[in-house]
Amino acid sequence: CSFAVVVVDNQNPAITCPASPVTAENDLGQCGAVVNYSASATDNCGTVSVTYSINPGSFFIVGTTPVISIATDGSGNTSQCTFTVVVTDTEDPVLVCPENQTRNTQSPLCGYIADSPEFNPLVGSDNCLLLIASYELTGATTGDGLLPLNGVEFHKGVTTVEWTAQDLSGNSTACSFTVTVLDDDNPQVNCVGDQIRATDFNTCTYTTVDTEFDWTDSNDNCGVIVSATYTLDGATSGSGASTLAGIVFAKGVTTVTWTVTDDSGNTGTCTFTVTVNDYQLPQVTCTATQERVALPGTCLYTSTGNEFDPLGTTDNCGVTSVVYNLFGVTTGNGYSTLAGVNFNVGQTVVVWIAADAADNTNTCTFNVVVKDEEPPVLTCPDDILQPAAAGTCATAVTYTATAADLCSSTTIDIFPPSGSSFAVGTHSVEVTATDVYGNASVCNFNVTVVDTEPPVVTCPDDIIIQATSGLCSSVVNFEPQAADNCGNTTITAVPASGSTFNTGATPVIVTAVDGAGLVSAPCTFTVTVIDVTAPVLTCPADIVQSAASGGCSAEVTVPLPTVSDCAIVTLTNDYTGTANASGIYYAGGTLVTYTASDVAGNSSSCSFLVNITDVTGSGTAIACPADIVQPALDGFCNTPVYWEEPEPIDLCGGTITSLVSSIAPGSTFDVGVTTVEYTAIDEANNTATCSFTVTVTDTQSPTIICPENITQIAAEGECTATITVPFISAFDNCAVVNLTNDYTNYADASGVYNLGTTLVTATAFDAAANQTSCSFEVTVTQSFNISCPTNFNYVLPTGACKMPVSGLSPVVSDACGLAYTVTYDATGATVTSGNNDISGHEFVVGTTQVVYTLADTDGNYLASCSFNIEITDAQLPEITCPKNISVSSALPVTVFYNNPTATDNCIVNSVSLVSGLPSGSTFPLGVSTVTYAATDVSGNSVTCSFTVSVQPAIFPMQISSIVQSNSVVFPGPYNGSISLTVTGGNPCPGGVYNYVWAGPVSWIGGGSATGSTITGIPNGWYTVTVTDCGLDGIAGTGDEQTLVGWYYVPFKLGGGKTGLENLGSIAIVPNPFEHQTTVIFNADRSCNVEVSITDLNGREVAILYNGFAAAGESYTLPFDARGLPEGLYICRIISSDGMQLQEKLLLMEGQR
Repeated sequence: CSFAVVVVDNQNPAITCPASPVTAENDLGQCGAVVNYSASATDNCGTVSVTYSINPGSFFIVGTTPVISIATDGSGNTSQCTFTVVVTDTEDPVLVCPENQTRNTQSPLCGYIADSPEFNPLVGSDNCLLLIASYELTGATTGDGLLPLNGVEFHKGVTTVEWTAQDLSGNSTACSFTVTVLDDDNPQVNCVGDQIRATDFNTCTYTTVDTEFDWTDSNDNCGVIVSATYTLDGATSGSGASTLAGIVFAKGVTTVTWTVTDDSGNTGTCTFTVTVNDYQLPQVTCTATQERVALPGTCLYTSTGNEFDPLGTTDNCGVTSVVYNLFGVTTGNGYSTLAGVNFNVGQTVVVWIAADAADNTNTCTFNVVVKDEEPPVLTCPDDILQPAAAGTCATAVTYTATAADLCSSTTIDIFPPSGSSFAVGTHSVEVTATDVYGNASVCNFNVTVVDTEPPVVTCPDDIIIQATSGLCSSVVNFEPQAADNCGNTTITAVPASGSTFNTGATPVIVTAVDGAGLVSAPCTFTVTVIDVTAPVLTCPADIVQSAASGGCSAEVTVPLPTVSDCAIVTLTNDYTGTANASGIYYAGGTLVTYTASDVAGNSSSCSFLVNITDVTGSGTAIACPADIVQPALDGFCNTPVYWEEPEPIDLCGGTITSLVSSIAPGSTFDVGVTTVEYTAIDEANNTATCSFTVTVTDTQSPTIICPENITQIAAEGECTATITVPFISAFDNCAVVNLTNDYTNYADASGVYNLGTTLVTATAFDAAANQTSCSFEVTVTQSFNISCPTNFNYVLPTGACKMPVSGLSPVVSDACGLAYTVTYDATGATVTSGNNDISGHEFVVGTTQVVYTLADTDGNYLASCSFNIEITDAQLPEITCPKNISVSSALPVTVFYNNPTATDNCIVNSVSLVSGLPSGSTFPLGVSTVTYAATDVSGNSVTCSFTVSVQPAIFPMQISSIVQSNSVVFPGPYNGSISLTVTGGNPCPGGVYNYVWAGPVSWIGGGSATGSTITGIPNGWYTVTVTDCGLDGIAGTGDEQTLVGWYYVPFKLGGGKTGLENLGSIAIVPNPFEHQTTVIFNADRSCNVEVSITDLNGREVAILYNGFAAAGESYTLPFDARGLPEGLYICRIISSDGMQLQEKLLLMEGQR
């Protein structure tokens, strides 16, 4: 025996992986590296192989990847170990910045808003993935953020932009550039509106009060105004700075231009006009109303001498002309005198007008009344004869009378008035003419109206009546009508109503005569009497007669019937058509009918029978219908067929006893040819046959139903597809004998189809060769895909209403490389369409949706994608209001102004009134503010305002003064004085004004001085504020005028010399100034002094020095004006004994 010993190796080999991790740096420009490694293995039987989950030399992406090594021996035993491969990215990103950039400020900003991508890096890439790009701003603008740099405002000056790019491995790169923003926007300055002022009382000029003509406000995008100057052109010329207070404007129009300058040298201007007018009116005095009588034979009165001239004329500036205007019945104009002027009858208004050199005028008025006493001349028309109006017994008569008057128009009254209705007959008319002064004349004439219209007769309708029974006539009654404009008529008819009318039509003629003997036109109608009695008719008796031997007929003599009627009768029968019915009659019975008709159409009938007997059979005859061809019923392979059955006859008039057919009418016949046969049998058993064919045709095409169009996507990587096409069904009213399609040539169209659309046509055939086709499409598409960019958001650049946008290209993936087309459609804010790529197209404000559509070359849809582009308009519109308006009026007044105009980088949607009154409204006294708003289509809105000032013409206050010097030194008592005389304005009750005095520190009791005169005062500067009570006569209500006066009371030394020069000198450096200036005081004598700054109202705003000043010394005193409003100030140096020095300072707007 034997056996086998099998030794089995069941020990796993031993495997050792390389040290983990296996590390490598990325290959240059790659996001990974090719890495090699090796694992070792041993086995108890010696043969072992090693495999890897990822083979050595493979490309590993950056990061950590696990690898499994497997050792297998010859017996299939395995062992495995695992290690990791770590690839590190050590390559920095690539980042390229733009060149240094320069931009101008964007009004109203003092900076520039970045509009992505202008300041973004030009290039940013990484061998792997760029994780983040950030920026940092230093210099004029500071801040930081992430890509994109959009919407950031760069301030005026130089800003350094540093971009830093960092990838996922922490590698980073930086680049930088500068953005310089320059201010090129001019400042804006606002002036008051055009101004109108009255000349000051008793002068031809106007002196500016305070800051009424100074510029009102300004605006600069960067906020720094360094100077303000003015120029005057026109009636007044000159230039200056800071303020127009105290400037004297000559009568006429002066153009004032204010110019402001910012710290970048940009300038802005505004302009208005100051019109100084002389409104003081001259005076002229007229005489009272004058009455005169017209000269005989005329309508005039001629003035003599200076009887109508002015009694006197005066004017503050002299009267330059005196003219007159005449209104009313006399018109005209002239100069100086009315002597020799002719005045017409009636009232003339005389207006004398006195004018001065400023075209101010004043008038006085009186009336000159010239009387007329002559009556008018009246002429009546001749007597009038006129027929009555058609259809009436009266008529409206028109007439005119004429009247003439030497001096005036006339009023003519007529009774009855022209156009009145007059009845037939004669009537008297009275006419009265009256002139405008009440003088009257009277005349008369006659109006006669006659009837000339004949009556109108109306006949009744034609009459038709039956004759009286048994007669050929009838009595007829009727009633014609007649109408006449005056109503009285007599009617005549021939024949008359109630006459006897015979049968037939008889005409009747009717006429009418009215009360004026006028005969109407005749009318005619007919009377027709008709006969309705039928004739009396009696037929002969029935006739029975044998047929002639061997024949089927006999000659029959028929007696005439008897007839009676009152009129002529016509007799006929229906066998021969004549009065005689005799003739040949055929076998069988014949019914003969006689008819008798009279001339009136009445008829009667009777009948009798002629019967021919003893008939022998002579055979039958039968005729079938023609062959019939008929299509099968719709949807069937047969059809019922109908025909009229033949009607066989016996040749001798015998009876057909039987008719037999092979197929009855209405039977159903199949498609094909079928023979139908008929047999007829008469009473003598004679037969006759006939036949015809019935052909049923199949003209109906089969019905075929194709499947719906099929669309199938080819498998990935394939450019064909196997299509299972649903069964194509077909049926026919008879039978379908063949079904095929033009793709497979079989009934089944399933198969392999190429990319694109295949039109498959299937056809069904029946046995009659009728065929029908249907088609369907099999479309095989490939896996196309189109990807759109992400949504975009942009802010419009300055001044633009649309902007081009780039970087909008789609990405198309195509597996089979077939040709395709890409189209785009933009809807929403921007509407456009085109091919390929919309990049670079301009987009307007709003949201635009862009849809990319992918199609094949035949235009079949493949895929689509969409994204949005949002364009935002952040720019405010610009609106320009009219200048401030100033109107002089004692009452509320209607003011018209030009509506504000507005512009926008896009479209101004509306300019609307926000507050205040619209143009053409009645503005109240005082200052009204009108505000308008301009809004663009994006909803951005901005406003502007102006004022309408309605002020009464004001006579400004004026002060005249008498100053007495002081000659007593400190501490007094002093003997100086000031006495004022105030005119103009609106004094308080009693003609008084309010006075507030201020003076040097050495003046004791100055606070209690309230009158127009102060006495016992030391030398020095004094101010007085004079206030009236305004238009309402009440102090303190806000409508008062205020006038400030400055007066110096000198110190009078021996010999009459004053001591003003003995205090010293003063200088202000710089002047004008913005923030700070310096007061330099050089003392000429030793004394205690106070150096102070006051505003123009005398309010003290700063004390620079208060102490002893030594003769010959110079004192430098700084003045810090920050916090004070711009304007004119006074620097005063007052000594303890009342001596003063002063100098004006101009604080400019730039200190704000």
